[in-house]
Amino acid sequence: MEKLLLYLKPLGKTIIAIDAPAHGLSDGKEFNAPKYAEYLHVLIQKYQPKIIIGHSIGGAAIAYYLNKYQNTEIEK
Repeated sequence: MEKLLLYLKPLGKTIIAIDAPAHGLSDGKEFNAPKYAEYLHVLIQKYQPKIIIGHSIGGAAIAYYLNKYQNTEIEK
């Protein structure tokens, strides 16, 4: 994802990068797509992004989130 930031930064948009639960610097010992979708839901309500980018199981968690919460504000 760090390489992708090189292309996103020049666009002048706000970038919010997060560590999934039990990943990176986040707390926790358990991770799955539904749990991550709950975590995403809280952050999406707070920051109201129009575009969400994920990779690996993060992409699956985004798909799960979009299906479960039916957020029509997300454009991509």
